[in-house]
Amino acid sequence: MTFLRIIRKPARPVVLGLLLVSCLTAGARVPQGGVEDTAGAVIRKLQAEYGPEDSARISRGVGQVASRWRPGDGDFEAFCTRHFIPSGRELDSALAVIERQMEVIRGHQREIDIALDLPVVTRSRPVTELDRLFSTTKPEVDYFQNGLALAIALNFPYYTLAEKERMGAFWSRREWAMVRAGDLFRTRPGEEKGPEPVTLPDELRDYTSLYILSMDHVLSPDMEVMFPEGTRLNCHNGLRDEIKGLYSRQDPLPRQRLISTILIHILNQTIPECMIGPTGYYWEPAANRVFLKKDGRYAETAFTTENDRRYQVLHHRMVSKMRED
Repeated sequence: MTFLRIIRKPARPVVLGLLLVSCLTAGARVPQGGVEDTAGAVIRKLQAEYGPEDSARISRGVGQVASRWRPGDGDFEAFCTRHFIPSGRELDSALAVIERQMEVIRGHQREIDIALDLPVVTRSRPVTELDRLFSTTKPEVDYFQNGLALAIALNFPYYTLAEKERMGAFWSRREWAMVRAGDLFRTRPGEEKGPEPVTLPDELRDYTSLYILSMDHVLSPDMEVMFPEGTRLNCHNGLRDEIKGLYSRQDPLPRQRLISTILIHILNQTIPECMIGPTGYYWEPAANRVFLKKDGRYAETAFTTENDRRYQVLHHRMVSKMRED
């Protein structure tokens, strides 16, 4: 997640009024850690210490922490007293720290995902079922275990989608950044189980990973091979990264334009199906013609296009995401 940069603007009265109303109904789940009676006392204590400016945020934050608290988390009152951050420069600094550190964490998580996907995506060796299992493995960290998620929830409470739609138009850029921080740890692991994802049919399961183009079989309009022998690019990350990488090589524009033409054929589903995966055919994308090479000469041959398989996969993924929402 990329957080919005902080802009120091005082909260408008209308916004604070809305916050005061909404905090009464926020985090309505019953506290799980036996802190029902303590939560009210903690709210009153913090409100007395920090005043009306933080009153609504204290009510909402303490209430949401109480709803996620478990007996093993320790002393509820001591935790809230220690970790509550008053409005002002200290809170702005905390928001900047969250932005920076979550960028580090999620950046490394992305690197792990790419590394686990690499054998399946690049087909650099025969892919095994173990490779597929690693590819779908998502390392998880319990940010509640050391209290980090609870501390963020205390200071940057969560708002439901309905609340965001109702009040979002009144929020400043900074207030939106605070709300987005509250989205980070909405529930504890295992508290809410979402709907089962829509399973892709077997014939579409490996669509992305098998979508490898043999670039040494792609021809320019002058019938010249434009890429070195053995160049294999995945149609998603591979083509994109090759366009970027070509900027550092000599005379990149013709090859970049060739890749651009290939991408248009993929999007329009006019790409020859015989060019997806290992192939003995040659393809001239500008005219969308396919050839077989015989005795050093290219002989044009008929072909069939991909026939919208790409959009079947995208549709399945869209339906799965809609169910999650």
